[in-house]
Parts: sequence; structure tokens; C-alpha cells
Amino acid sequence: MSAAARVALPSAFCRHAPPDFFGLTARTRGVSVRRALRTREVDMTSRLSATVAALLLSSSLVGTAAARCDDPAAAELVRASIASTCVCDAATNHGRYVSCVAHAVRDAVAHGLPTNCKGTVTRCAARSTCGKPGFVTCCFASPGTCTSGLCQDGTTPCTDATQCPAVTKCRTKSSADHCTVAGGSPGSGSCCDAVCSVTP
Repeated sequence: MSAAARVALPSAFCRHAPPDFFGLTARTRGVSVRRALRTREVDMTSRLSATVAALLLSSSLVGTAAARCDDPAAAELVRASIASTCVCDAATNHGRYVSCVAHAVRDAVAHGLPTNCKGTVTRCAARSTCGKPGFVTCCFASPGTCTSGLCQDGTTPCTDATQCPAVTKCRTKSSADHCTVAGGSPGSGSCCDAVCSVTP
């Protein structure tokens, strides 16, 4: 119906005309559809966010599991073998030394070293004094703890803390003096081989 025709309608008809006569129901329907679409978009966004969060958590857990070396004994044998190829005492540049070890580890993986032990061997090279003249490994140790019959490692039974292994950490420092002043035990080579003394 044209606008002119609608204007010509009697006022009484207008008062009693059904809402849909002027397109009100259609507009209301349009508003409802738009609201439904917005609600659906919000729901889909929430589901997508939850899915992404679950995937990130799953990736984090997989990464943590992959970080554990399945065969520590094999990793140590590979380290010993690499020591004759990438000689620590002969290294003049730390980066090149670590690169040498990384290449050798890739070969070891190709010959049977578990893939998740690759990082273990490479980290030992990275946390070393090889190719860093004057640097030392600096090892710190503190007494272990005994809680509810188990040491802090979660596996060693104990009745008191003296039966528990020391808690150790290691980093490299630019000199032995800097290490001892900080309360550590200086050494050389890799932190993976560092020997610590518990500070009284």
C-alpha cells in the first residue's frame, strides 16, 4: 500500500489496525533475528575461546612430557662421546662450541638416542664454561628437606632432613672470586657435572 493511501485511511481504522499493517511485526521480527544472531556470535566466541585454551593447555602438557629424557644413561654416554669431538678446553668461542655439540647430538639421535634426550645434552653444553675464558661453573647447595616421610625429590624415604640429598643449582660466573663471594663452589666444564658443597 502506498504512503498516500495510508494517509487517506480513516483515523478509526488506524486506531484498530493490526500492528503488522504498518510493518511493525516485521520490524520486531527483524530485531529478534538480530538479537538471536548476536547471542549466537557470543556463544560461538565463548566456545572458540574455551577450545583455544584447552589446546594451549594440551600443548603445554605435551611440551613438559617431551622435556624429560627417556634414557639418561644413554644421554651421558653421548655426552662422553661428544667430548672427544667438541673439546671443551680447546674451544675459543662458546657459541661455536654449543653449535658443535648440537650437530653431534643430531647425529646421535639419528643413531638411536631418544629425541627427548637431545635437549638434555645440548643444555649441558650451553651451561658450561667451554669457550668462555676465565669463567667458572658456580654451584650452590642447600640442605634437603624431609616432609611426611619423603625427601624433597618425592621418592627418597626419610625420617629427618639429614637423610635427604642437597638441593643444588648452578650457573656460570666470570671468575672464581665472584663465585666464592656469592657463596658458591667454583669449578669448570659444565654445570651438569658441577660438584657442590652445602653451605653451613
